[in-house]
Amino acid sequence: MLGLAACRFPTGSAARDGAIDAEPDAAEVDAVDAAFNPATDCPVSYADTLASSSSRYQIVQTLGTGWPQLALCNTDLPGRTHAATLETLQEVVELDALLDARLTIDRFYVGGVQSPTATAMNAGWIGFDGKPLLMSAWYTPENEPDDGADGIENQTAQLLIIDHQLPYFHDAAGISVYGVVCECDGVPVHPTAQTYVDTDPNNPN
Repeated sequence: MLGLAACRFPTGSAARDGAIDAEPDAAEVDAVDAAFNPATDCPVSYADTLASSSSRYQIVQTLGTGWPQLALCNTDLPGRTHAATLETLQEVVELDALLDARLTIDRFYVGGVQSPTATAMNAGWIGFDGKPLLMSAWYTPENEPDDGADGIENQTAQLLIIDHQLPYFHDAAGISVYGVVCECDGVPVHPTAQTYVDTDPNNPN
């Protein structure tokens, strides 16, 4: 079981970086319902919290492929829940500690996806809020993102996962069965992120 010590992670900025193919409309950014209170308005199954976030979380350890798992989070409370979007290194550390404390499996899908038209392995990654992914959080000992370990950007691995045994982000093809971490924050999945999920060339739906 891994500890919470921050030294497990390489130094990096907590600000989001990276690029996406197109900027979302201003009206679509930070579309938060100010009246929504995660502490009182989320489903009761969203019982977990992180110190650095006001969101509520649900850790789903039932195994499934990527696209049904992401859809599962979306449908818990439509427009309010989604696969967890990790915005800072602190959130990553805290979520890893939470998983260490209770999980029976190692890998989980979370709320990140790559553009199906990206031409570089580290290009076009966004969170489910539509903002560029926290690119300083990739697991560098395995040179992530590595597009499914083939080292060539050919849309082999378009979805984001975390592995509590190997901290930080990894890319995945979506065809492997993992758990999923869902988040309830009152924010809908950004339409660009949903389009990337729906048009993932590996998505059989």
